[in-house]
Amino acid sequence: MGDVTRKLIGGLLLSAAATGWLAQAPARAEDPAGRCNAQPTQPAQIRCFLEAAQAAGDPSLCASAGDAAVRFNCLSLFAERSLDPAPCELIEILDKETQALRDACISGVAAARREPALCEEARLPVVRDACYMNLVVQFAADPALCGRIANKTLHDACTGDPVSAE
Repeated sequence: MGDVTRKLIGGLLLSAAATGWLAQAPARAEDPAGRCNAQPTQPAQIRCFLEAAQAAGDPSLCASAGDAAVRFNCLSLFAERSLDPAPCELIEILDKETQALRDACISGVAAARREPALCEEARLPVVRDACYMNLVVQFAADPALCGRIANKTLHDACTGDPVSAE
């Protein structure tokens, strides 16, 4: 291709771009994983992922965090702020500990919504009991909820009964 042809094609492309004949490729949404994982502290990473997830309305962005604690905190905060327990389901259950994390996420949404029925979604009794206790003690929910607490020590503490020395 000669210089004249190159200049002619280049000029046509510039002209077409200037007049809108050539559409620009749509801008790609930034993937926050690299930027957020590079933050120097866990709190900064949580904040970065949470802000990105909230801006996009997509809690799955939290799942791209390299650190499990950052993923959990991001998903839990997203769920609590959106008053929706669905993001808690993105916490992968590998063992009893990760089940407790998912249950704690649901418990956080129950507290944010002041909704005792969500406590029932917690699979581990200890988290479910703590969920009811939290609603009664922290948020002055109906004290009758103490009756749903299976653990005797927590039940007694919730109802104000003296803890028996067994």
